[in-house]
Amino acid sequence: MTEYIQCFACGAKSLNIDGEVHKYMLSSPGCWVMFTEVLAREYSDLTYWKGHQFTVDAYACQHVRKKEDRRALNSVNIHLVSLYCIFELGLGQEEAPKLRAKFSQFHKGKNSLEWLERV
Repeated sequence: MTEYIQCFACGAKSLNIDGEVHKYMLSSPGCWVMFTEVLAREYSDLTYWKGHQFTVDAYACQHVRKKEDRRALNSVNIHLVSLYCIFELGLGQEEAPKLRAKFSQFHKGKNSLEWLERV
């Protein structure tokens, strides 16, 4: 019988399995598997590609590791900025990867980003 559990990071129900997860995005192994399956579908079928930016940004924001991990801190800030610019400022999805790259380069090595507490 298939057993499901709730991902402790995002709350999605996923397979209760053992397995690998991302290096600095915290999730249950089943949730990580679901995410990679969605990515595979987006990469292999252009009709799904339209949502790719949202998929990556939303997953990264919902699966944050400890704030002491600089990679996690940078990642969540970059993906939150991307979502903000898309939804609040009207940035086109095709421009979001360029924005993330510029944001990342600007903050690289500066340790200028701060941890944002959930509200």
